[in-house]
Amino acid sequence: MSIYKITLLLCFLNVGLNGQTWEDLISIGGENKESATIITNGPGTSIFVGGIYDNPFDWDGTEVPAFGQDDLFLGCLDVMTKEWKWKLTAGSILDDSWAQLTVDEDGNLICVGVFWVDINFGGILLENEVGSKSILVAKINPAGEVLWAKRFDGSALKEVRGVDTDQAGNIYLTGYFRDEIYFGDTTLIANGETAVFVSKLDKNGAPKWARQFGGRKDTRGIGIGTIDGSEIALVGYYNDTTYFDNFSLPAKTFDRDIFVLGLDSIGHTRWAKRAGGVFDEEPLAIKIGSNHDIWITGYLIGVLTLEDGFSIQSTNGTSDLFLLQYSRDGNPMVARSFGGTSSVQSNGIDLDGNEVVLGGVYKGSINLPDNLPMTGNDEAGFVSAFDINGQPLWARSLHSDESVFVNSVIKKDEKVWVIGSYQGTLTGGEESLVNEGGFDAFIASLTLPPTSTHSPTSSLELRVFPNPVSDTLFLESPGDLENISLEDAAGKVVFQGQNPSQIDVGKLPAGVYFLKGKLGRTPFSKVILIQH
Repeated sequence: MSIYKITLLLCFLNVGLNGQTWEDLISIGGENKESATIITNGPGTSIFVGGIYDNPFDWDGTEVPAFGQDDLFLGCLDVMTKEWKWKLTAGSILDDSWAQLTVDEDGNLICVGVFWVDINFGGILLENEVGSKSILVAKINPAGEVLWAKRFDGSALKEVRGVDTDQAGNIYLTGYFRDEIYFGDTTLIANGETAVFVSKLDKNGAPKWARQFGGRKDTRGIGIGTIDGSEIALVGYYNDTTYFDNFSLPAKTFDRDIFVLGLDSIGHTRWAKRAGGVFDEEPLAIKIGSNHDIWITGYLIGVLTLEDGFSIQSTNGTSDLFLLQYSRDGNPMVARSFGGTSSVQSNGIDLDGNEVVLGGVYKGSINLPDNLPMTGNDEAGFVSAFDINGQPLWARSLHSDESVFVNSVIKKDEKVWVIGSYQGTLTGGEESLVNEGGFDAFIASLTLPPTSTHSPTSSLELRVFPNPVSDTLFLESPGDLENISLEDAAGKVVFQGQNPSQIDVGKLPAGVYFLKGKLGRTPFSKVILIQH
């Protein structure tokens, strides 16, 4: 029952366009569920890939045992030979999961996740003492030797979501917890239903300090990045009002809002910013740029306001991906959203010079370059590149006759590598992969084009401001606007017109509205929030 396959993929849609072709596609799977969930660059020609599985299977000639429910796999892949340099599996009695991988200055792999009760990780036995579920932090050298593995407990719910390292090899963690969580001699106590934790470990995994932030309800840390070895960027979400030292961030509604923090080297808040509005937003990945700027991606539904007069919004009532950039001092610089006819979500981000690469999932159609094909009722994966102003450069999709999920993305040399899971038959050009059953994990590579020879397919964009609005809504467009209507949440049309430059909304009741029409021949739908 061999489930490891490598196949050369031709481009799914336009063979040879800008030199972009799907190339190596590697499948890891058996008869049940396998999913690749985390990836990072390794030394030389290596990449590190991890994921979960729920039953025994054959991993390229290695019989992988099951330990409980969802178990963990982790390996080092040579991208030149497509051979696994080493493999590791571990698990406990219930669902274990990975959160993130990173590599320190010496090329060692730092991996974080969670397990239940006990786990044997690379010959190191970790046993939970409080609360049944523990946070796992481990360090592995490039040869695959587990140098150390640590567990951190708490009295109730706890999840680790982000990890990064500094130039001295210190490790920074973030996530969230309920009630209490313990880092060495430090006990953190949640003020609300959940609270953020931020912890610094030394290069041997010993806690140096730990802090918590929160409010009355949920506050959750999702991603963390170190800046120049002396500062920390932290992103997450919250509802109601939440507090970060002397900063308070009130939420606009009881739906999720995003927080972005700058912390000093001992975890004290330098600045705190809110990005939120109507309905839900969730950050899913963060990356620090070469200029110490902060890039964040995830999904939004509705309006996302970074500061007065600086907002983006979803295309309709389903999720759009977003791309945000903040300066080192917390000033918002770029905010873009991209949606389609149904849900779009960005799960991973990587940077290389002046290019930002995102990977995620969409249904239906997606408003990105290169005319990605429409899907039916199932999900398709995508990868797309953007310039430093948030303008899309190119996009490619991964399809099957069922579902494809792209969970993360990295750039290595002149290629993009994406990971995820798929069902059914994954087809590209004249080649295809058929999964063994349930979901199989996959790793795929894409050759990058010269970005200087490629430009976005369209520069047409409608600007609608301010949003939220109280009196007059202004519309700026590079082309004619046709069949413009404004509808309330019940679908009642409260305004109609041709090529309007402004709409008086001062007498309309406060609430959520939908602006619809055509820009040229392209239909659009935007969410408008009226507040008085």
